[in-house]
Amino acid sequence: MAIRMVPGTTGMKWVWGVALVALVLGGLHIGFNTNVFGADRLCGGWLKSSDVEDVLDGSGRLSASGTDTVCTVKRSGLLVGGESTVTVRVAAEPAKYPFAMGEWAASSTLRLFTGPVAGGADGRGGWAVLPSGCRVPQGVPSDGTDAKVAVVASVSGGAADEGALARLLTAAAESTAADAGCQTKGSRAELARPRTSSAGFAQVCDLPGFTIPAVTGQGGRATRAGFTGELGKAWICDLAFADDQHGPYARFAAVRDPLLSQGLPAAGATRLDCPGGPVFVTVDDNAYPWDPAERKAAGLLPAKELLTRFTAVVTGALHCSPPASPHT
Repeated sequence: MAIRMVPGTTGMKWVWGVALVALVLGGLHIGFNTNVFGADRLCGGWLKSSDVEDVLDGSGRLSASGTDTVCTVKRSGLLVGGESTVTVRVAAEPAKYPFAMGEWAASSTLRLFTGPVAGGADGRGGWAVLPSGCRVPQGVPSDGTDAKVAVVASVSGGAADEGALARLLTAAAESTAADAGCQTKGSRAELARPRTSSAGFAQVCDLPGFTIPAVTGQGGRATRAGFTGELGKAWICDLAFADDQHGPYARFAAVRDPLLSQGLPAAGATRLDCPGGPVFVTVDDNAYPWDPAERKAAGLLPAKELLTRFTAVVTGALHCSPPASPHT
């Protein structure tokens, strides 16, 4: 004989109990593992919550501490591994930034972007530079009147989405510009993603015609090459030994974008007059910790020769006029 459920019986109470538990659990999930009903803007209105959510890995609510020039946002929830943090700050950088010798903030790991502000971002962080003429906002430490205003981000507790971080940096920099007495115009454009090269020294960083003698590290370590961007806009290449924690032993850059290149003249880069505007080329080999004898044994050419070869290749590739002197 079939059993018919009658309203008010134990079975109906069980159904309502399950529904109530599901409702409570759903509410807890929304309350602790998402940012629903959270503030639309953070850090005194400087950052948009939606931009931060796109950047941070994991789940959870957003909590912010700081000001409109330095702010840390944490995303944390009840789920294991659901905590990550992004810190965004306004910085007064030297005029050579991001290409100060031995201290490049630009690298082949970055997804470069141009537009109203320009910079680069990867899974660990990034930076964006404002146009020259922007004043250093009040409260930001600065040691000179020619300082360059930049917005710098660092991420911990997970890998950031580089495109989302570029959007966050751009929005934060545009907001900063209003307080820095300058304007930003245009739309953001991302350059080509970072790549690796397997061509070796016969075609360094996959750049046709760019050759140097083979370089070998201690223990026969081979070189790995990484590069990013586009040669006619902004292009960066790093050469490093495989499995080496010391970073690149040589770095190359060719930059046309006005914002990304605005620090290169101060850094002693070579200017090329090219169709479509000047291009600045530079080489940095000052960061790797080896002495002259170790460098010579590895086979790396002197910096002047590296720059000469690189400049000649870029000059031909972009149909530029040869430079009058190494640093003009």
